[in-house]
Amino acid sequence: MVNALTLYASIPLQIPRVEQFVSRVAKEGFSKATVSLHGAWLGRVPEQQYFDESMPASEAVVFAMTAYGDSESAASLVTIHDDYRYIQPTIFEMQIDWGNVAVHARMNLIEALATANRSRDPEWLADVYGQAILPYLSMLRDGNQSPEQIAHLASRDQDVVAGHLYNNKILNHDGSLYLSAFKIKLPVDPSRITNAFMLPPGDRTPLYERQETIIQMELEEYLAKNPL
Repeated sequence: MVNALTLYASIPLQIPRVEQFVSRVAKEGFSKATVSLHGAWLGRVPEQQYFDESMPASEAVVFAMTAYGDSESAASLVTIHDDYRYIQPTIFEMQIDWGNVAVHARMNLIEALATANRSRDPEWLADVYGQAILPYLSMLRDGNQSPEQIAHLASRDQDVVAGHLYNNKILNHDGSLYLSAFKIKLPVDPSRITNAFMLPPGDRTPLYERQETIIQMELEEYLAKNPL
């Protein structure tokens, strides 16, 4: 297993602020202060994220930010949410140590475990999170912990992180398409940020094109079986 993962964070920036923010990140990296500054510029308080959500909030809790396993997923997220007249989506490429990465439990893992527990069918779960997730499904079925508790436990398993990193099924969370979503510990040293690039206005990522192809194939298959 390599020492670091290449992950991508998508940051929607107000157009006048892009150069200033990128320059600050290049000097300081990502920290709670950097992320809070970005939220203040957008006129909203960013959601507080903790690397380990199973721990109660305290000063000892390490803050985190969301990142994705591929640039297409990061681009797809900002394509939906941002108004290109005022916002310039910017993607940061980072090298993050395995120990500083966890699967983003609230982006489908909790729901996926609960669904697999109800359906008794672990195939889809293993496709998305790898075979290493199956012992956690067994823990959910055999114990008295909730899907949320088990998901937060599984999210820090490096084998589950690796399984999710190589997922090729398109996932959807609140209208955003992606393949794999993670939390990374803050701070991120600037030496770990290897690239930053902006999306052109109106850009449609291959992830959207793939999703549209899947929907079209499913529709054609349904109509073949159920003619109008």
